[in-house]
Amino acid sequence: TRRYEDAGATAVLVVRGSETLFEAPITPGLTGQAYYDASDAAERAALAWADEHYPDWRNVTAYWD
Repeated sequence: TRRYEDAGATAVLVVRGSETLFEAPITPGLTGQAYYDASDAAERAALAWADEHYPDWRNVTAYWD
C-alpha cells in the first residue's frame, strides 16, 4: 500500500487490517528520477520485510486463520 500526504510525502506500507506493520517513507520534495528511485527502494524494502516476517504472504490463503 502507498500513502500519499498533502506535502507530497509518500510511504510504502505493509498493513494488516488497520495496523501498519512496516513503513518505508520516501523523502518529501523529491522529483523526477530521484523520486522514482526512492520509491523503488522503499518498495523493495517493504517486500524484503514482508518476505522475512511473513514468508507466505503472496499466498492469499496462507494467513487466513
